[in-house]
Amino acid sequence: MDNVTALGTSDTEAHLQIFDEGAMASSNLEFDEEVEDMSSIRAASWNIAAINNNPFEYWVTNPDPSYNTLMKSVQDFIENSGSDVVINSIFSDSMFKELQGELRQKKIPGVDELEHYWRDDYSQRMAIKGFLKDKTIGLKRLASMPDRITNTISLHDGSSCKRPTVINSYDGGSLESIDAWWEQWKTFVFHTPLQLASFDSSRPRPPELVCNLLCPIRKSKYPAITEEEEAASISLQLLCLAILDSIFVHMLNEVEPLWEDVRKDLCNALIINKATNICRIIAESYSDMEIIFIQEAAAIFSQQAQSVPELSVKFALLRPWNMDDKRNQNSLILVDRQRFLLPSCVDVTSQVLDAVEGTRLAPGDLIAVSIEDTDGLRWLLASFHGDSNGMLTLPVMRAIDHVASGALRGHTLLVGIDANTYSGARGALHQSVESFCRFVEEKRMTTLWGVAPDASIRTTCTARTYLQTQLNKATPFHQRADKSEQNLKDWILA
Repeated sequence: MDNVTALGTSDTEAHLQIFDEGAMASSNLEFDEEVEDMSSIRAASWNIAAINNNPFEYWVTNPDPSYNTLMKSVQDFIENSGSDVVINSIFSDSMFKELQGELRQKKIPGVDELEHYWRDDYSQRMAIKGFLKDKTIGLKRLASMPDRITNTISLHDGSSCKRPTVINSYDGGSLESIDAWWEQWKTFVFHTPLQLASFDSSRPRPPELVCNLLCPIRKSKYPAITEEEEAASISLQLLCLAILDSIFVHMLNEVEPLWEDVRKDLCNALIINKATNICRIIAESYSDMEIIFIQEAAAIFSQQAQSVPELSVKFALLRPWNMDDKRNQNSLILVDRQRFLLPSCVDVTSQVLDAVEGTRLAPGDLIAVSIEDTDGLRWLLASFHGDSNGMLTLPVMRAIDHVASGALRGHTLLVGIDANTYSGARGALHQSVESFCRFVEEKRMTTLWGVAPDASIRTTCTARTYLQTQLNKATPFHQRADKSEQNLKDWILA
């Protein structure tokens, strides 16, 4: 299908995050597709980033000068080696003993092995150089994964519960000292049963403790982790999360005792009512779409979208059978009720997953459906969110193509994907735009951007600050525009 025309992009995601000079982070794409007698189809794709609940994560333009002052002070604190201290002077041995006792009482796997990781390794590291700047911790996801799961937890009643940390919109008490933070953190992780949101509101989940929400980190997906660390990875994640949060609390109170006021203002602009704002943007600006591919949605987004009349009347929401209630990274599809015959819809996600070679996707990353429209045409629709480096993108696209050309031959294929493709040479560990386009051409597909996109096209422009879990990706204040991550990551393929 070669006759695909871009109708343009928009900066809708900028309604949710205030990006710096010239930055565009929209992944809302539209196109018209003409195939023989078929009437046009209007589609959009949007990674709504439900997991991004850290108001400090990206550099923003803020008229309040206290924001720049705080963020530059944090950067200076981290870059100035004279500010660094050993971890056990922040997160003390007695705090570790309390953590170990809680883990043992809750029968968390790996607690017995944790002693030597603390005594012989983590306790002796420098907080900044040996922990925040350690790339291997990022590669192993020992801090970023538990942060992702516990940062902001969607609950069954539509509310959320937030971990006591600097890097979210926590408002359950002041974090003015390590002691104040630690008591709140222990209560949250080990003594707060939560009834998590479920994609099926009629079947509520039983309450769970936060510490039981974590899953092992598998070496098969994150090769940097050792087999021994994998076996103890749940306990290790909680240790690293406690260390991370304690360092951030220590640092913010050192550089600016009134930092919580700055955070509150950011949260009001960026985090509070985020899902409601997303639904409003779709309803007000994209109501003429017939298909909207969504990536990285929280499980509760299904309920939130259906509670907005402007959306629920126009669109039916299709969700994968293996929705993930914990990671909040689910792929969904909205389809026009007037264009598509809902009784004809069949979830074929498992067929695609079975065809993916050499790896296993996380639950919810992919949804694929077969559905018929009112003209009698059958469609294979898929929405997918790739891993950070995009290395799962081609295996998944090959699997989708395998199903489209095999069991579902005769269907019209349409895919909305956050492919995490990178422009220019990035090495073997990143999926390049160029090799992705070679695949598209080889399979006689086309994309919103054509088979050979213009090198200037970008769908992301983001610059991370020093207040987030992957410090190796931080961009200095004075380089936040010039050295922001600008890549073509978001696609619609046919």
